[in-house]
Amino acid sequence: MSRRFLSLVQVQGDRAVQSLQLRDLPDPWDPLALLQSLELEGVDGFVLQDASTDLPPPEVLLNLVDRVSRQVFLPLAVGGHLRDLLDAQSLLAAGCDRIIWGDAVVRDPPLLARAANQLGRSRVAVALDVRQDQGIWQVMTRNGRVATGLDPLELARRCATLGAGELIVRAVNDQAETVPCPVNLIRVLAGHLPIPLVICGVPLAPSQAVDLLTAGQADALLLDAASHCAQDVAIFKQVARARGLSVRDPSGVQGSPAVG
Repeated sequence: MSRRFLSLVQVQGDRAVQSLQLRDLPDPWDPLALLQSLELEGVDGFVLQDASTDLPPPEVLLNLVDRVSRQVFLPLAVGGHLRDLLDAQSLLAAGCDRIIWGDAVVRDPPLLARAANQLGRSRVAVALDVRQDQGIWQVMTRNGRVATGLDPLELARRCATLGAGELIVRAVNDQAETVPCPVNLIRVLAGHLPIPLVICGVPLAPSQAVDLLTAGQADALLLDAASHCAQDVAIFKQVARARGLSVRDPSGVQGSPAVG
């Protein structure tokens, strides 16, 4: 199976949360321009996350997804501020390929089963924030700020049983900041899940990042577009090939592992 390198873009309304000046773009706050640039850089798909502090009018995100889906041709997943299945159906109709559920399924796990039944498992993903306290990992909500006491592996397995088609895991620290996921945690999750595992919170060093795919056995890495440079995806894929992993070439052809 080809390993994937995905790109995360956070938005508020129809604008990027952070100025993306690591790339030479006419408007570094325009999500569409960034996604088009990332597509040329060789990423394998996108996650568009609504990071608005207040619940924005639904048509703002819907219009952005519609605009992006008409001009960007890689898989697009959307998450953030999903209230119900109607929101999910509207986003899929606007052109996204997969819906990412977060706190809503922590509060109401049966929602995941309803989503999978109505939308299809392949269109349903779950994002979990996790934090380690005194050596014990637990699931966090409210963007990594509120502890739930839930065991990440138990909840991940339940999500897979209920119908999640993919799991996205982000490790956070005491300040709710994204930190690199430990390889041992990833290996435990990957070894007990029947669905693909995506890791958010990727080290900038290519060798350490690819460790998450080899030693950790994750299926994909989710790179923050605001902190990774234009050359990073190509370098990461080069290192992955050298480690014997199969990755997609920018042309769309699956690249073979390096030989020798």
